[in-house]
Amino acid sequence: MSLNHYRDLASNDEETRLKAAYSLLSELSSSTTEVIEYALNRLIRGLASGRESSRLLAQLLNPTGKIANRSDVDFARVLDILKSHTHPEGSVAGQEERDHYFGRLFGLEALIKSSILFLQTSPLDHWIQVLDLIFELAKKKTWLREECGWIVYDALPAISEIGMGTKFLQVTVDRLCANGLAKTPEGVAIWLYIYRHDPKVEFPGTPWRHKNPLDSSNITTLAKVLKEAPPQEEDANGEEVTSGQKGSWNSKLHFAWNVVLSEICSSECSIVKAASPFRGFWQSVVDGISKLTASDSLFSAPASEERKLWGFLAFCKMIGGAPEQLIPDLFSKNFMRCLINQLSNSERFLHRAAQKSLRAIHSRVEADPEIAYHAITGLLSGNGTPNFDHITKTRTVEKILIQANNTALVRITQHYDNCIQHPSTDDLKAAESRRQLLADQLIAVLRNGKSRKSDEWTMSLLSMFVRLGYFTTENAESGPSPPLSEASRNIFRTRLSSCLAHLISSKYQDDDSWPFRALNAIRGCEQQHMTSVIELDDTIQVAKNSALKRLDRIHKKKLSTKKNRKATLYTFELLFSLVILLLYNGDSDALSVLDELRICYDKLIRHKNTNRNDTNPTEVLIEILLSFISKPSVLLRKLAQQVFSTFAGDIRAEGLQLLLNVLKSKENLAGQQELFDQEADDDVESEAMSDVEVANVDAPDSTDTEDDSEGLGGDVVWEDIEDGSSNADDIDDGEVAKLDAALAAALGTRRMHATKEGGGSPSDDESDMNDEDMMAIDDTLVKIFKERKRIASVKQQKKDAKETITNFKIRVLDLLEIFIRLQHRNVLSLGLILPLLELIRSTSSKQIRSRAATMLKDYARACKGNDIPPPNDRVEDTWILLKGIHGEAMKEASHAHSSACSQASLLVAKVLVGADRSNANGVVGVYAETWTKWLLSKKCKVQPSIFSDFVNWSINASKQLQR
Repeated sequence: MSLNHYRDLASNDEETRLKAAYSLLSELSSSTTEVIEYALNRLIRGLASGRESSRLLAQLLNPTGKIANRSDVDFARVLDILKSHTHPEGSVAGQEERDHYFGRLFGLEALIKSSILFLQTSPLDHWIQVLDLIFELAKKKTWLREECGWIVYDALPAISEIGMGTKFLQVTVDRLCANGLAKTPEGVAIWLYIYRHDPKVEFPGTPWRHKNPLDSSNITTLAKVLKEAPPQEEDANGEEVTSGQKGSWNSKLHFAWNVVLSEICSSECSIVKAASPFRGFWQSVVDGISKLTASDSLFSAPASEERKLWGFLAFCKMIGGAPEQLIPDLFSKNFMRCLINQLSNSERFLHRAAQKSLRAIHSRVEADPEIAYHAITGLLSGNGTPNFDHITKTRTVEKILIQANNTALVRITQHYDNCIQHPSTDDLKAAESRRQLLADQLIAVLRNGKSRKSDEWTMSLLSMFVRLGYFTTENAESGPSPPLSEASRNIFRTRLSSCLAHLISSKYQDDDSWPFRALNAIRGCEQQHMTSVIELDDTIQVAKNSALKRLDRIHKKKLSTKKNRKATLYTFELLFSLVILLLYNGDSDALSVLDELRICYDKLIRHKNTNRNDTNPTEVLIEILLSFISKPSVLLRKLAQQVFSTFAGDIRAEGLQLLLNVLKSKENLAGQQELFDQEADDDVESEAMSDVEVANVDAPDSTDTEDDSEGLGGDVVWEDIEDGSSNADDIDDGEVAKLDAALAAALGTRRMHATKEGGGSPSDDESDMNDEDMMAIDDTLVKIFKERKRIASVKQQKKDAKETITNFKIRVLDLLEIFIRLQHRNVLSLGLILPLLELIRSTSSKQIRSRAATMLKDYARACKGNDIPPPNDRVEDTWILLKGIHGEAMKEASHAHSSACSQASLLVAKVLVGADRSNANGVVGVYAETWTKWLLSKKCKVQPSIFSDFVNWSINASKQLQR
């Protein structure tokens, strides 16, 4: 036998160790008893060595056990060798002593795993000797107690499978109690396993009452044991004595927790029926609500940070595998308090442990989405807080809501409804804040594309907002507490609009629009005789009833009509539904819009003549859409876009002109008054009619998304506009100087900056003023400060007007972009080119300029091949358009304007040449004329790129024209 095998067994290289182990075992299989005993001595002596990896082999492959399993090897001799080589003799160093104890432990583990102890012919005495050695080591060195207990616990499944298993298990219990280790975490784990798997084993009445550590009478003791406090044992006189406490703290949860939690959660475990429920166990042992165990539980007030860490680890284990019915009990009072405190500050000692608990919740919800309901109720209500995410600076609730399935979402919505009606506070402001927060969280679920929601859940959400926003209950006891304020009802009505804005492009079952379903929810509440909080006068009530009847006819016709007319009827259903909702919300223009909608419907659908025979229905429709987009509402903006898309093919030049007129308006206060037919205030009339404008209002070009523009705050919003002008309270230097001079004259002093320039003191020219003098100048001071306030108000009005017009133009451009995208082959699209070029040149808004330039670029890109629009019926108009584009190019030298003019010119050239090849001469002539003016006139600001673009186009076009 090669002695090199023993050297290689201690190598740090795993492959070398494994190879040596297999070679050694192969050689020993046919060796003599003397060689075997020599090998045992060498291997066991290596267990107590601290050199390199000498003990690792015993832990992984257990060659000692395999050798001892031979029939010609005496077990008693093996045990004697193990005890002699792992017993520290004399005065040895601490490290050497530890090496010996570790060697004994690994050797005993190797013997147990070799199965030599549990053969049919194995005497029971061998197992007793091994147990005594293990338990003796556990008592002597408490820092090894957990490893000793685990070795015994790990052997129990193998013992249960043998024929004499009951005797071995009985001996295990007896030796455990005899060594005073029954009231330790290791003892509890061993006791519970045997109690469950072998009912034939007889347990003593002590130290656990009713022979069950999980019995309610043992909760206090169990809490101390699992906390690893010094265990209490009874001596011969029945008095409790304290055993040795564990020498060091371990950041990992003791394996006994797994056993205890598994046992107490098992629905098939017989001991659960006799034991206390899980809630009592969790609250007593972990949370510390019970007065009996308040000082011994992991989350009690006096518990150390180390104990609380164990509590978080216990929570992670339970949330990962506990049955659904036990999940609510995990979110107990002290646990939630500690979780929120640790999460709220990243500097807290257990912040990362608390974050790990949140990740465990997310993992369980992801694996079992129905658990989301229990997680939400645990975090937000009861022991939690409605603003959990805000306090903890996390997105926990938001993520859980997204992970929830439809079943959980329905239950969560019902829970939110209850929390909204009963927010657990009597303070009205706090109640309003909580109600708004809960509503916003539900809307976030609706908007998130990853959430698993059904149409039924969406409808239940709309119905909840309808009921809370528009109706109240007569019975105050069964209603919300505190009662819903008008501010809260407005929030719910606004959130309903936000929901509809998100859903407007989607359909409900049977192709119903969501606004139609929301309106039906209102009608359903009215049919249930719920009390409406909206008071409508007789005129509005009559108009509403008439509109509802018309809406029902439209809906019925939509269900029975052919597919080609369904889209038009759906759009009218959408329009009538939302305008009636506006009527409920008290919109002042809703009545007139309903009348105009009736005219459009009669002419476009019923083809019925009205009193306004000279009016084109699409023009009326455009006016309605303009009234929608003039309001800061995402819902109305999206409605206008969807309706415009449906009727884009029916729009005439007059309708487009209504949109273009908006783009021509001035971006100042005068333009706002002219566009919205407002009368100027007397105080600001002179300012509004002057040529003085505020500084440019610039906004970066960004995608207009619902989240960016609307947020969770509701449906009413304007797009953000970055104002390059001064603040509203900044006053022109001239006005400041005038007011400063007037104030100085009234006070009889010099102006402050004049005083500084003169180097004198303000008191140099002042004379003492008595009370009469002060009263005399009081009226003058009042007038001066009123004038200051008026000037600041004018500046603010100018700024607001600028933002209003800019946003209005952006929304008009949205509609024109839809028309160009859907009708780029329509000759009417050519009529949009010059107005867009003029807008690029004249606007002071970067966002409008960029948007218009992009529209022209996309228009030119879409018109390729057969998608080129035909020229006007009067070809002369197309030539006039081309010349007008070149005339526009001569007016400004900016890159955006020049590039747009070049693209537009090439587009019109394609139209003319595509209609008739001979038009190429005229196109070249127009470019030549522009080139001549560029050479000879300083006033011509056209950029040379317009000619290079034409040359490049001509090269490609010539290949087609010369065929």
